[in-house]
Amino acid sequence: SVRVESVDIPKRVGELRALIEAEGPFDVLVGFSQSCIMLHYLIGHLRKEVEAMPWRLTVFFEGMHIRDEAYFDLFTPSLGKLAHPTV
Repeated sequence: SVRVESVDIPKRVGELRALIEAEGPFDVLVGFSQSCIMLHYLIGHLRKEVEAMPWRLTVFFEGMHIRDEAYFDLFTPSLGKLAHPTV
């Protein structure tokens, strides 16, 4: 089995969040391939902090789920569901 370890995720999520806040507001965020992974991390971190995403829709193309076990807690059902459409 392959163990995946992500590096500097809180820092990178903070940078992505700051970019979205500075350049937004946005209605839709679209991710392709590896950017889907970063959007997953961002959404996971935001789920712990906010009631709703600061954009209306997320669209993923050819994305992957988070494979680093250190971040699985960001996606536990105990955080509840957000009323946020994702395609």
